[in-house]
Amino acid sequence: TVIRRPTPKDRARYAGHWSKTSSRPSRPMDTVILDAEQKARVQADVNEYLHPLSPRWYADRGIPYRRGYLFYGAPGTGKTSLSFALAGIFGLEIYVISLQEPSLTEGDLGLLFNSLPRRCIVLLEDIDSAGLLRDGKSDEEEQGAKERKTKNVEGKTEEKKGTDEKSGDKKDENKDVKGGKDEKKTDEDEKPWTLQDLAKALKSANTRDRRQNEADKIRLPGQGISLSGLLNAIDGVATHEGRVLIMTTNHPEKLDEALIRPGRVDMQVEFGLATRTQIAELFSRMYASDRTGNPRAPAAVAANGSAKTASNGALNGHAKGDFSFLEAQDVSSKEDLDGIAFRFAQKLPEKVFTPAEIQGFLLTRKKEPRKALEEIEEWRDKQVEAKEKKSRVFDA
Repeated sequence: TVIRRPTPKDRARYAGHWSKTSSRPSRPMDTVILDAEQKARVQADVNEYLHPLSPRWYADRGIPYRRGYLFYGAPGTGKTSLSFALAGIFGLEIYVISLQEPSLTEGDLGLLFNSLPRRCIVLLEDIDSAGLLRDGKSDEEEQGAKERKTKNVEGKTEEKKGTDEKSGDKKDENKDVKGGKDEKKTDEDEKPWTLQDLAKALKSANTRDRRQNEADKIRLPGQGISLSGLLNAIDGVATHEGRVLIMTTNHPEKLDEALIRPGRVDMQVEFGLATRTQIAELFSRMYASDRTGNPRAPAAVAANGSAKTASNGALNGHAKGDFSFLEAQDVSSKEDLDGIAFRFAQKLPEKVFTPAEIQGFLLTRKKEPRKALEEIEEWRDKQVEAKEKKSRVFDA
């Protein structure tokens, strides 16, 4: 899977807007720890979207040929992993854009989107931490509209109240010839501001000032990305069609409704904490070896394309071809491994740990599944205690 990122501005003129930064082996879908139904649903949706007849179907119905996905959940639950797995399955390159890049302008973002190939995956990671803000004018107009609406309602109430008072004045006109009482009532009609009115006005002014200060800090003149700039790049008039947009976030509640409305985000996928079924699946995959049914390690390839084994039994001067040094030493069969995986999963609570946390524990015991089974309870208790104390330091 090829990964591309924006080319630095000093090289973009002659090197293009995108540069290849890395290439990694395609990730199998079964290595992504996620509910099987969710994985199948996302995979089927992308497959249908990329079908050769889909562009014509969209065009006949006047629908822009674009597809967007929102992957949300706690860190370490597999959001980016699923993105890479999808890219590998469908043979797509991944174009990664960081909206937190301080030198990225809205003009640059538009150029990046317009220079995308027709079939690719655009990955916007941690979209909630990008500091996207609505423009100050939009906020002021929205707040002003609310204030005008409130004033209109209050004005109608006061007008009705004034009419009732005038009717009462006519009844008392003969009783008060000098008009002293009329002057007093006229003064009362000009209702002074109450403490509540003053508090509302101060809060409104402070909110506008705070939003403007945040915008000034995050968006210097000509720099940074506003919400409207991102929306225009995603589905503006000049935006190319055919790409798959994936946005990831740890906090979906922080996202603006305009960003995730249907048409921009067509499917939302939640990545939860690990269930016992997923824990057992992760354990089995970690310790599976040639003897338990996994594919054997690749052999060296000869110049004519046929497989061959090096005469000294090594690959590239390093590990031997069978990778036996990485295999679990105390597992006799796949059934034995599955039994250990089941007991391991039963020792952990559901939906408490992320797959990344469990995988980190297993990596330090990658050849000793029985040792992992013996030590998991102690690790579990320490992790739960650390989470309760909100400590960021964990013992493996």
